[in-house]
Amino acid sequence: MTVKKVIERKGKRFLWSSGDLNTNYGIVKEVELKSKKSEVVSSTGKTFNVLSANFNDSIKKLKRGPQAMMLKDISYIIFKTGIDAKSKVVEAGTGSGFLTSYLANYGGEITSYDVSKDNQEIARKNLISLGLKVEFKIGDVIENIKEKNQDVVVLDLPNSDKAVENAYDALKVGGYLVGYLPNMTQVVEFVKEAEKCFDVEEVLDIMHVPWLVTGLKAKPQPRDMLHTAFLVFARKVSDKF
Repeated sequence: MTVKKVIERKGKRFLWSSGDLNTNYGIVKEVELKSKKSEVVSSTGKTFNVLSANFNDSIKKLKRGPQAMMLKDISYIIFKTGIDAKSKVVEAGTGSGFLTSYLANYGGEITSYDVSKDNQEIARKNLISLGLKVEFKIGDVIENIKEKNQDVVVLDLPNSDKAVENAYDALKVGGYLVGYLPNMTQVVEFVKEAEKCFDVEEVLDIMHVPWLVTGLKAKPQPRDMLHTAFLVFARKVSDKF
């Protein structure tokens, strides 16, 4: 999927992938957007700049099913665990495939579990649109994780604490277990289980507050929700449970 970022001179931004682009500044024709022009003009005479969309732009075009993990959390997971092109990663559950997409974009060996075929079908189509490949599996990681010698296991489940032991078996020594947990009750149960066999390094809640700056005025933009989930990072330090 080719995605372009179309910017009106006053800063209004649009994402385009096919067809005519309808904006409140008029229509920009598909033939113009498909060209290599860096500037196009709408039907009302407004000038737009056209840029190639980067990966973060393309992600915004994905179909959403279940609640998607936020970029602020995804980026810290990748940073903290050191995921790169050589990494072997298991995630559960797949959801809409937002975390899956970022993991796959690094080019590592990614396996994604979910108990829902419908969820994975959304994620599968999303990754195809981005030109990415992972191994999707329908299954419950609380019952079994077949992969071994993994670098990272990410659990985004209602009862992630019940998959901690299987995650331990799947990880290599030095590998990371990551829990993505919406409420503190889940965190307490998850940490209690993880401490039996992991070194729990960090529990945190990442806040991301955008600011609006216009001239000499600056203020935080109102947001309905700053909290998305708690992140727990635990490292396997021994091959003995």
